[in-house]
Amino acid sequence: LKTNETENLTEEFDRNIYSLQWLSSSKDILFLAGDQGNYNLYSISRSKKKIEPIVEAQHRIRQWDISRDGNTIVLARSKVTMPDEIYSAQYKNKTIKRISYCNDKFLEDVQFQDAVTVNFEGDNGTLIQGWYITPPGFDRYQMKYPLILNIHGGPQLMYSNQFDFEFQLMAANGYIVFYCNPRGSMDYGQAFTDEINQDYGGSCYKDIMAGIDYMISLGFVDENRLGVTGLSFGGWMTTWIIGHSDRFKAAIPMAPFVNMLSFYGTTDEQFFPEWDFRGNPYSPEVREIYEKNSPLNYAANFKTPTLILHGESDWRCHISEGEQLFTALKKMNVPAMMARFPNEPHVFEQPNHIEAALRMKLNWWEKYVAK
Repeated sequence: LKTNETENLTEEFDRNIYSLQWLSSSKDILFLAGDQGNYNLYSISRSKKKIEPIVEAQHRIRQWDISRDGNTIVLARSKVTMPDEIYSAQYKNKTIKRISYCNDKFLEDVQFQDAVTVNFEGDNGTLIQGWYITPPGFDRYQMKYPLILNIHGGPQLMYSNQFDFEFQLMAANGYIVFYCNPRGSMDYGQAFTDEINQDYGGSCYKDIMAGIDYMISLGFVDENRLGVTGLSFGGWMTTWIIGHSDRFKAAIPMAPFVNMLSFYGTTDEQFFPEWDFRGNPYSPEVREIYEKNSPLNYAANFKTPTLILHGESDWRCHISEGEQLFTALKKMNVPAMMARFPNEPHVFEQPNHIEAALRMKLNWWEKYVAK
């Protein structure tokens, strides 16, 4: 502050950084960072500029804090088969200990399946990371299974090694659950993330479809029983897919945005389209990019039975986006249903609505994919 100079301590660290805290000594900074499917805790010395992992594993740390003396860290973390619990860690020796057992009773009555990590070649040979979860009693040699493709939001987000109730529920009902981090995802380097700019349906779409090809090549996925779903950008991509491919038997876009012009005029966060498409849509050059990236412009190709789930209080992706998609599907004589959830924002919060949405999804998959 005395010299009014700034210094970039993480210039060589090509990952996103979250939740920074100074140690009381003011010598080190602790922070969360995502890296290839994990969220871990790191420290960096202000003088040495050296980044070191403090808590590192195949998991996702959501929140953390440190004691005033700088010795004890408390954090919440989950793994694929373990919902969030609280752990303590000693900063100096990096040992970690579980200190909450909130889910133990619940875990006695259920069987969760771990995820298998895969790496496959996406568009232009780029290596893409993904995971799949199998049903209980899975036998890769005796039968082929239906598969549900899940697509994350953002697009600048990342699937990670974390607990996901819906994934476990779908696997328990007999589906292979597949998810991956295509181009546009975070924490594989900024260049990887930026490849989606101005072209949502380019490498990102091709990476995802390459993932489906890879899963089919493993020999235990029934290529005639595929479903696709996603929320927010995942809903955008779900809609893009049914406008460009007939390989999926059913689709469930949740809180989608499908018309980039109307989306820009109704969203509470215009930063994202302005960054991704290099401006607002009111100049002819930029408007062309918005039009190219609007899944609704490919409605003439819609054939896939589609269930739309949308909250009526969604200010990120206004419910009018789901309504436009529903209208297009009905006009194209595609089996379609739209469920509106009162007082729900972008991500549902009310337990009864969350349960209802899951039941609707299970019924849709059972009707169009399972058989």
